[in-house]
Amino acid sequence: MMKRGTVGPLASTSKPGPISDNTIKSMDHKQPTNPNLEKMLRQAFKKANKATGQRITPQVLRAWFCNELGELGVQDRYVDALCGRLPKSVLARHYTDYSPEKLKRIYDKANLRVLS
Repeated sequence: MMKRGTVGPLASTSKPGPISDNTIKSMDHKQPTNPNLEKMLRQAFKKANKATGQRITPQVLRAWFCNELGELGVQDRYVDALCGRLPKSVLARHYTDYSPEKLKRIYDKANLRVLS
């Protein structure tokens, strides 16, 4: 759980504030994953590649997602937050509300539909 007054993609408070050093450290390192989940994801991507004839990877999906949100007018700082990236600028780190509620409103307003 994050300290009150800190923000990030998974912040537990709706008040904007600085991102803690602990949050940055925890996001800098790759988190261990469930081996079964990893196997299922590999199989799903392999199946999607075969079905579409295109090479689909998590990186391709992330790039597509970022491009679509950008074209829909979502600010870069929120696109980064929705993709799990830390903000680079002081303004974005300390004065932007990254609460889950705010990010959900922004995503819903963009009206991005993947499988429709």
